[in-house]
Amino acid sequence: MTLHKRLAKLEVQRSVVDDVPRILMFSECWRDENGNLLSIANFANVLTVLGWQMINREPDELEAEFQLRADTMAGLTMS
Repeated sequence: MTLHKRLAKLEVQRSVVDDVPRILMFSECWRDENGNLLSIANFANVLTVLGWQMINREPDELEAEFQLRADTMAGLTMS
């Protein structure tokens, strides 16, 4: 068996995993003066075509904007 035939055979057998998370969002958590648990997304690891990349939320960036930026970077939204 040649190398090319063997590689072709392995490619056919390879299972493609599409259900892995593309975004790992990390949140900062704290309790307010009433004891309520609060949180806000602070940074994320995003799986892109180049591999895993880390992004940080800007101080003046809304959480929804940050999440949209992560989704766009991961290719989960059209922009």
